[in-house]
Amino acid sequence: NESYGFHRDEGETIVIEKRKLGTSGIVSGGSLKKSGLLVCGVLLALLGGVIHPSDSQASSRMVLLSNDFKNHGTIHNEQVFSGFGCSGKNISPELHWKGIPKGTRSLALTAYDPNAPTGSGWWHWVLIDLPATTTHLAKNAGTSDGASLPKGSFQAVTDFGKKGYGGLVRLLEIVRITTFLPSMP
Repeated sequence: NESYGFHRDEGETIVIEKRKLGTSGIVSGGSLKKSGLLVCGVLLALLGGVIHPSDSQASSRMVLLSNDFKNHGTIHNEQVFSGFGCSGKNISPELHWKGIPKGTRSLALTAYDPNAPTGSGWWHWVLIDLPATTTHLAKNAGTSDGASLPKGSFQAVTDFGKKGYGGLVRLLEIVRITTFLPSMP
């Protein structure tokens, strides 16, 4: 029962390593590094709301939005985990974005809680190799079978021990969308 998970190291490099299903953190194994990673700096604190920049700001940077949250509103029970004492529906939110930099090869979307009481944070959703032309994920796109995800994309095993979206269990969660650009000389 092995799969692949990943984490960021210094310099915003994604490191993909073998890990055992159902464990938190990285287990020893070979690694594959993707260089030339540009983190767009777009964070969505799910309970903090959605970033709604002005039109002039949106044209100069990448922006991640959702129709399932309101700015400074609360998260719906749909996006809360079903388990660990929570009674949510474990449905991934609708997400859309704009301002993808020219030359982007692929996108990655992660939902990560860096302050989870595990010592290493908690990965709720890890989606990589989204085609650069993708600008939208429908509500509940993060099912474990990935049937409604764009062709070629890949969900890694999360800290819940399975692929797909794992709902929120704490107050502060972060969704990040990242672009992979060609390596710079």
